[in-house]
Amino acid sequence: MTVARATIRNYFNGEDSLPVAVCKLAQVVREFDRLSARLDAVAPGQFKRIVEPVLVPSEIDPNDPRVQELTLNAYREAIPETLQPESRSRIDHYNDSILHARRFRVVDCAA
Repeated sequence: MTVARATIRNYFNGEDSLPVAVCKLAQVVREFDRLSARLDAVAPGQFKRIVEPVLVPSEIDPNDPRVQELTLNAYREAIPETLQPESRSRIDHYNDSILHARRFRVVDCAA
């Protein structure tokens, strides 16, 4: 997960904007989820998931609002496209509500 840590570090250092960092981090999360799903194919019926590592570099406070804004948006963008439209809409609404309640920006990545 060094890519995720580097992405967060670059955002904190001002090297990447929030939208750029969100889209980069969302790609990492999507790949992580894809690999986890492949584990399920090894033993069907016994869903296995890779334990999610800590994404935040040790020198950055994981409770910093900038980390929360970045990661909430990245996970929002990483929702699988294979979900039924109703489910995706419900999850999008929930995620957007959290972001708005915390007064965070909502970031969309280009398709």
